[in-house]
Amino acid sequence: MLSSTVFVHDLVYDWMLQAATYDTFGSVGTVLRNLSMDVLIEKFLDERAFEDLAIEEHRPMMTWKCISLARVVDDKRLTQILREIVAAWPKRRGAIPAAEMITSVEELIKLAHNYPNVGRTCFTLFKSDTGAVMCSEFGFLLVLALCKINRYKASMIAELTKTFQKLWNFKENVHEAGCTETSGLSEIVDLVEEQVSYTHHCSQIWVFKTLLLLLSSL
Repeated sequence: MLSSTVFVHDLVYDWMLQAATYDTFGSVGTVLRNLSMDVLIEKFLDERAFEDLAIEEHRPMMTWKCISLARVVDDKRLTQILREIVAAWPKRRGAIPAAEMITSVEELIKLAHNYPNVGRTCFTLFKSDTGAVMCSEFGFLLVLALCKINRYKASMIAELTKTFQKLWNFKENVHEAGCTETSGLSEIVDLVEEQVSYTHHCSQIWVFKTLLLLLSSL
């Protein structure tokens, strides 16, 4: 016969798996944190979340579930969560950003605004792994959205401006030399250019405003 503790853990864990809305899942996370059931959060991330992020049909829902947990995990886990999400949404050539992904970016930005450690970790991830973030549909929109938060606006715009300048200068130098560049940086340039060109498909006005601000500073 199962002990009451095991029964409760199994019940709550199943609740995590079955929760179908952001608010419902957020409530589960709050309960887990308040009852010191962090072990279930760890189990969910290690045994389910990161695996499901790699599966296209599960990716949208698991993205917002991971984002919901960003407010109740430590900074090390938070960094891992953000890396997994960014990696799960690579730029797809010729494809516009998925609506559900944009919604998840906006949910993460709300957390970044209300929880300084979340915003700080997003900014740090960009600085430490710029290429991966810029080549990710999720990562690219995330850093644009960070510019909406006054706490990070100046620093984020400065870092993005330097990044764009570096990429465009690299492209111009390669063109002037009359050679074909096949390095990793060339691939990043191509993907970022496509990211920029496809932002006009986003209905969110903040995408346009931020991008125009950045491009005007180059």
